[in-house]
Amino acid sequence: MKLTTVQHGAYFLLLMAYWRERSPLKDSDDELRSITKTDRTEWKKMRPVIAEFFKVADGVWWHKRVEQEMAAADERSKKAKEKAQKGADARWKDKPKDATSDAPSIPQALPEDKPNQCPLPSPSPTELRSVKKSADAPPIPGIPDELLRDFLEVRKAKRAGKLTPTAIKGLEREAAKAGLTLLQAITVCCEAGWQGFRADWYATRTSSGSMPAWREQQRAETQKAAPSIALGGTDPNTFFANLGAANVPAIGLD
Repeated sequence: MKLTTVQHGAYFLLLMAYWRERSPLKDSDDELRSITKTDRTEWKKMRPVIAEFFKVADGVWWHKRVEQEMAAADERSKKAKEKAQKGADARWKDKPKDATSDAPSIPQALPEDKPNQCPLPSPSPTELRSVKKSADAPPIPGIPDELLRDFLEVRKAKRAGKLTPTAIKGLEREAAKAGLTLLQAITVCCEAGWQGFRADWYATRTSSGSMPAWREQQRAETQKAAPSIALGGTDPNTFFANLGAANVPAIGLD
């Protein structure tokens, strides 16, 4: 306990070097300074204090406790090896003399005519979730996962069928007839609780005065950019009539 913090550090560095080399330390100030990470002045002051814990003689620094610990460790290692050897001998004492190996190799263990009949590994929970998601609905570019999950929940509550690629194309066509993007159409479905989207449903909903602000802005921009198209308002039949395709029937979903 009389050692300073720095002296303690130097002392333990010497012990670790002793253990690593498995032999006494060479009585060389340069080597000892290198181990303790000290300069010449520090080591000159520190050497006589730390040397009290070693036996310095015959050109080496010898440490009784380290030597005892190394001898004990060697003895434990020796006993462990002897025990393991005895166990191996007992296990294989009845082994046939003509045996060439302890166990067959994989090609020997499997019949040649059935090399590929090993069971496949079970899918991980992550893979199962991925398969389930793909079964519920194919990925839709531009549609956030959270919004898609909400839409699927609405469809599930309505007992609608799977959201197939054909159904998605129907949504896109109906959204285009109403002047909306697919993202906007699905958002309306979630807000209104619809299992699908139809332009005539949307026309009725918006004509009742519940048109959202973004739709009002979109209509104003359409009026400014293409007045002839915007003349039909939100009624899809009027819209297509202006284009020369009157009374186009609405496309239903699956």
